[in-house]
Amino acid sequence: MPAIVILPSMSALRGWFQGNGDLKPYGLSQLWEQLVRVIVILAGTYLIIEVLHQNYIQAVYVSVAAAFFGAVFSYGYLLVRLIRQRRGAPAVAASTEKPSVSQLGKTLLMISYESIPFVIVGSGITLCQLVDQLFFKQILVGSLHLSAGYTQYLYTIFSANPNKITTVVISLAMAVSESSLPLISGKLSSVKTSYKSIEKLITDNLKLLLVTLLPMVIMISALSYPIYGVFFNFDNLGAHYLVYNVIQSFVLGLGIDVLTLMQSLRMSKLATVTLLVGLGVKLLLQWPLVYALQGLGAIIATTIAFGIVILMGLHFICRYYRLHLRELWSIVRLNLIFAVILLAATFLLSHLLTAVASKILALLLAAVLG
Repeated sequence: MPAIVILPSMSALRGWFQGNGDLKPYGLSQLWEQLVRVIVILAGTYLIIEVLHQNYIQAVYVSVAAAFFGAVFSYGYLLVRLIRQRRGAPAVAASTEKPSVSQLGKTLLMISYESIPFVIVGSGITLCQLVDQLFFKQILVGSLHLSAGYTQYLYTIFSANPNKITTVVISLAMAVSESSLPLISGKLSSVKTSYKSIEKLITDNLKLLLVTLLPMVIMISALSYPIYGVFFNFDNLGAHYLVYNVIQSFVLGLGIDVLTLMQSLRMSKLATVTLLVGLGVKLLLQWPLVYALQGLGAIIATTIAFGIVILMGLHFICRYYRLHLRELWSIVRLNLIFAVILLAATFLLSHLLTAVASKILALLLAAVLG
């Protein structure tokens, strides 16, 4: 509950930095928030269960409170940056003209109307997770007649646990994508003379996203067993689901990036429609895929849904702008070579990786190999 009080004003502060073109505090604050949240969840859960030998209910309280600690740390970082920026900025004369109540009302109404597509797009991943949360257990228990305990175990290893790790990947993608909003929007004021620069900004955005996410996805996938063991417990099935979730998080990050690019190009309504189509696909595929493949089915349904979002979004962007997608192939090719080398090394060391039973040893192994 305290996090809900902090988050709105923190989002407004982030928007202030973003609107002024200062993207470093905007992006870093998101990374700090998610990093601190994950650290508090993992460290608090380990301390309560392993050290203090308390029950899981106490660990849940800590996990919920982790969002508050992440928000406080991020807010503190933003305030420090704001204070430093104000000290170094030249003094600006205060305006004597005061806005009327009617002008203020019109401004707030316009902001509310313009923010609706951004709110919907920003909730896309959460809505997909909500579909899993609402329907996964009902399908397994009601249709497949599996036990509630086994269903809860599957939900934990395919969604609840991996999400704590993949959140960092998705946050990175969102930070990269949202950094393009003010840059591209600034060019749209003179779109006739800025076509080439806008096209270059879009291509550079996609390049940066691939350079940031692909190595991380490959490393986590190759070292899934020790990484999953460090954060949770050593479980082969949980490690496999972590691989699928990391690949899914890459697709989710790319989808959010494409939708954000559409918003920066003043295609907010199209971005909303594209996301709603993706959510519709998710709803249509959820039951048959979960019924056939259980946890993997839910992951595949989300991946296909956001894959369609990516294709539709790129199609709409390419209607007006020429994207140099061939330039992305060099990044993909280099990462494919890296993936083959890392997976070959992981295969040769598979006995060593799967034999690890100590969290400290697993952490050292993941750090050395990663």
